[in-house]
Amino acid sequence: MDPSGPVESQPREPREPRARGERHPQRGPHDDRRHRDRDQRPTPPTASVTAVPDRHTPPSRGANQARVGILVDLAALRDQARAKGAELAIHRLRAALAGPRRVVRAISYTPIGSTPPSGFESRPTEDRAAAGVRMAIDAMTLLPEVDVLLLAPISTAVRQLAASVRAQGHGVELADFSPAPEDADLPVRQLGRDCLFVP
Repeated sequence: MDPSGPVESQPREPREPRARGERHPQRGPHDDRRHRDRDQRPTPPTASVTAVPDRHTPPSRGANQARVGILVDLAALRDQARAKGAELAIHRLRAALAGPRRVVRAISYTPIGSTPPSGFESRPTEDRAAAGVRMAIDAMTLLPEVDVLLLAPISTAVRQLAASVRAQGHGVELADFSPAPEDADLPVRQLGRDCLFVP
């Protein structure tokens, strides 16, 4: 019989739990310090996420900082001025319409062959109906660039266009030499004598 045969394993005695801070019997002081340093290592900070505003949301601006686009049927506004026994002071019209706000674009619809007005881009048109169509096209083009669209003077077609602009969530105003109609549901800027002159 081989005396180096299998040796029966002896059952291990259960270990008693160590008290907090007690050194492991098989670890040296350096091992304990290394494990303690690892346990006290600060947790890396989590990255904060800053919400990026939607680029399609218009920025919040004060009344004097709003970007305004002006669309004027110049022939119709000139007729209103002449009905008051005066002429339209075109060189003061743009400032009267915009006030302190920044004008992005100012477009006037004028009869073919007339002198381009000062301070406005000129859109020569054959008649009032053509002017209304061009104004509607320009209004839709300007909407992404402005905070407020100002249309003048008030007419049935202009009020319909203004209602369509407002329904899309954009700011819109009307301007006219006459007082605001009683049923007006939009801001109306009444033009005064500063936009008139007597030749």
